[in-house]
Amino acid sequence: MIDIEAPSPHGPADGGIAEALLAALRLRVEEAVSGARVRIGSAQEAHLAAGAGEIEVAKACEAVVRAAQGIQHDAVSSLEQRRTSTGPDQDATSRRVHARSLRAEVGLARGVGNAAAAHTIETSVALREHPLTHALLRDGAISATAAAAVCTETAALDRRLRRRVDELVAASLPGMSVREASATARRHVLALDAEAGAARAEAARATRHVRLRRLPDAMAELTVRGPAEQIVGAWRRLHTDTFALKSAGTQALGRTTRQLAADLAIEGLTGVQVDTADGASTRIAAEIGLLMRPETLFGTEDTPGVLDGYGPIPAALCRRLAGGDATWIRRLFTDDRGDPRDADERRRRFPARIARLIRATDGQCLRPYCDCDITDIDHVARHSGGGATSRGNAQGLCRHDNLAKEAPGWTVRTSVAAGAPDDDTDSVPDTITWTTPTGHAYTARRHHRDGRGPAFIAYRRPRIELSSVETHLHDLIREHRPTRQ
Repeated sequence: MIDIEAPSPHGPADGGIAEALLAALRLRVEEAVSGARVRIGSAQEAHLAAGAGEIEVAKACEAVVRAAQGIQHDAVSSLEQRRTSTGPDQDATSRRVHARSLRAEVGLARGVGNAAAAHTIETSVALREHPLTHALLRDGAISATAAAAVCTETAALDRRLRRRVDELVAASLPGMSVREASATARRHVLALDAEAGAARAEAARATRHVRLRRLPDAMAELTVRGPAEQIVGAWRRLHTDTFALKSAGTQALGRTTRQLAADLAIEGLTGVQVDTADGASTRIAAEIGLLMRPETLFGTEDTPGVLDGYGPIPAALCRRLAGGDATWIRRLFTDDRGDPRDADERRRRFPARIARLIRATDGQCLRPYCDCDITDIDHVARHSGGGATSRGNAQGLCRHDNLAKEAPGWTVRTSVAAGAPDDDTDSVPDTITWTTPTGHAYTARRHHRDGRGPAFIAYRRPRIELSSVETHLHDLIREHRPTRQ
């Protein structure tokens, strides 16, 4: 087991902490690699022929990953202590600003979004009160997920009791699944302080929410978090209604039991009946934001469109949605690069049309690695500093990162692709670079540059039958649309 003294910002010089952590990481990697080589060298030929060597490499990699995660938590914990110690007398607003800045910087360093960064910081801080669990993680004996589960279960306890639970569970954690580690810690928590368990259950009810997750192939997933008795009750009701409908057979439309359950859940939320075999409705009357090239609508291209709130969808589905009689489609057409236009540079807020286009073309927050939805259409160069309200100075951000970049030490700048016309002063930037308080720079590319927006991708032949008016309109668009390479 590697022994690492908990780093402290008041201990060695700034570089000393990093050097100690890097030395520990190097030692763990060397131990894992040398151990794997010894085991491979002593393995039987028959086992090696069956892949024993590859298994040993996989095990060594897992040990390195776990040790690295443990040491990463040491680094983040030290960083959090360093930042906290520089301003102990800050007011609540200043603390929120510094916490937001820290979350963003850890997220950028790890290449993850704000939620994952916040979880890393919370776990790093919690592991200070779980030294034995943390040591097991550094040694590769348990996973980072299992260590985080123990910390989560003890969150309601005071410092003394958290350390006591750490002592009680540490010996049994190696070899446990995450669920077993969580249950073991929970049993000790409830035994040491039953009131803490009740308080956690009560507090957790306030975290109920609904979450949307985008999936491939124009699908999505809606997750509902709520009190256990409510969710179980809803599940049983859905289960009962599904089997009743399946037994009746008349309205099943050839759907499986799982498909019926999904359709019934959607019907309950939208109030509109799902009346097609593929889960669609011919009666839904909701407004849908659909960004696409006119050629896609006319059927002369198969360039994907963008469904607002989801992302790229197949051209055929774009045409199907746009042609529905019962659906209000906000059709947003773009040029070959998908660039929005027509903003008054003196306005503080971007017009609704430009905001819709930015949300559709950028797709998600433009802070590197952030995967949150866009909530704010922000000026890259601050409006208060003379930044224009123009398409060239617009970026889509989540609320967290829009606020985080205003903290001391943060800068954001843009750049346009090489070869852009000299007179094209309002070109949408190709890249946006964020520089953190520690001087690290991270660059994001506009999402539609990677083929995720409705820029031209694919012709479609043969051309579908168009009316004479549609043919004329199609030809006018192709003739007069500006094309920029």
